[in-house]
Amino acid sequence: MIENSIRSNPIPFEQARDAHHSHVANKQCESTAQNQTSSTTVAVLANQKIKKSTNNATPLNKTFWSKHGVAVATGAFGVFTIMTIIIGILTVCCTSPKATVSEDFNKDCYVELAVANYGMDNVVIFFENKNFTFANQITISTAHGSRPHSITVGSFTNDDNPDIAVPNYGSNEIVVILNNGNGAFANRVNYSTCFASPYSIVAGDFNQDNRSDLIAINNGTNNTGLFLGSGNSTFGKSTMYSTGALSSISFAICDINKDHRLDIIMVSNGTGAVDILLGSFEGFETQIKFSAGSYPICVAVADFNNGTRLDIVVVNLGTNDVSVLLASINYIGFLKQSTLTTGNGSRPQSLVIDDFNHDSQMDLAVVNSGSYNIAIFLGYDNYSFVNPTILATGSEPMPIASGDFNNDTRFEVVVANYASRSVSIFLGYGNDSFTNQTIYSTGSDSYPYFVAVGDFNNDISLDVIIVIQYTNNIGIFLGYGNGTFSSITLIPMGYGSNPFVVLVGDFNNDTKLDFAVANSGTDSLSILLQTC
Repeated sequence: MIENSIRSNPIPFEQARDAHHSHVANKQCESTAQNQTSSTTVAVLANQKIKKSTNNATPLNKTFWSKHGVAVATGAFGVFTIMTIIIGILTVCCTSPKATVSEDFNKDCYVELAVANYGMDNVVIFFENKNFTFANQITISTAHGSRPHSITVGSFTNDDNPDIAVPNYGSNEIVVILNNGNGAFANRVNYSTCFASPYSIVAGDFNQDNRSDLIAINNGTNNTGLFLGSGNSTFGKSTMYSTGALSSISFAICDINKDHRLDIIMVSNGTGAVDILLGSFEGFETQIKFSAGSYPICVAVADFNNGTRLDIVVVNLGTNDVSVLLASINYIGFLKQSTLTTGNGSRPQSLVIDDFNHDSQMDLAVVNSGSYNIAIFLGYDNYSFVNPTILATGSEPMPIASGDFNNDTRFEVVVANYASRSVSIFLGYGNDSFTNQTIYSTGSDSYPYFVAVGDFNNDISLDVIIVIQYTNNIGIFLGYGNGTFSSITLIPMGYGSNPFVVLVGDFNNDTKLDFAVANSGTDSLSILLQTC
């Protein structure tokens, strides 16, 4: 579940515990209010990929130069090889790379990493060796003052070679870098965004011609740009589509109306609206706008009424509620808009979507950081939701994830409590109720603010991984398969590392889950490969 969403969806993060992120393919959305364009969330549903692209976006910070180290860590859950790619050192000149992607650029069956460096005006590609180290690298300039802000991968020449595209925020253009297939890249080609400052980019087939196109999300110009691909390495001039907002704080790309064309869903905390651009044969139709609550901070999509069309969920921090827009059968609009109240002062921050009561209807679990609880809204087949079941958590719950922790085919939830330095596990009974929380300490002076689940020791039981702020550690809780977990096992990332996000996936194709940890303190990316 986690692996699929990570290997197919670009997910930007920022250096802060209140970073935005969204796992739409995993039906998970997490976000907090942060009024800055650099924190924009991008989520792409995995139902329509282009040329085997396996984008893993992991922004770093302060990229400057690189060297490599290898170490081995042994824990109760197995042995991991730890590789730290030092992207920077403490210098007066601080750069700011915004994202990375992982891909096999030279077809050697090993994964490479491509980093977009905002401060250094370049893209750096690290090549993995057979001993799982990243010893070689190439640097591709994106031009002085270009400020590349994001990165995506797609085959722009239909030769199955993964090419690179980045949005140059500083020079109002996108840059396409073609891959020769042997680890070498051609000179960049620039395409103007017409005075708009692009801060995110996504590759996909937006006009159904089996060619990769590019979408650039722009800041400050109330629009987004579409570049149609020719399939021969070139793109047409950008076509601008109004979005009705200066910038989008969160957006998702998917086929929402099941017409086999990709659509764009955006929310802006400035307008408090959901903006939809429906895909057409030559681009997008006129913008459709729906009202949400005040200060919406994240958007997710799922089919709540089993109507075969995707519905939209928006978390509204300012009005302490969640907006659910149910799509109509023929998509004239939305059949119904529901507002689910989370309570005064609740400050909803994140949500996860799953079938918690085993009735084939999707339900919502919303984390309320202000009222220290989770609100479970069960979905009915008449397009409505039952009044919430409230589950008390620790102090300042932030991220949430779901999974079957006791192998009873029912979904449970785990939430990280930032202020009380713990995680809470709630086991589901498969009806409309959950057990009281079981609390697991994350340690003194620890502040957990990121959580994910997966089978990290290959025992067919789900485990929990967290990122801990200020202690330079990530932590693992091993699941026993009966709903209980071990005490935390800490993996140090190094002195001053300050890890802030972890991605889980099989990075070396050995069927074992590995970790990639972004460290803001040492400006590095640590790769932990599971070896047994």
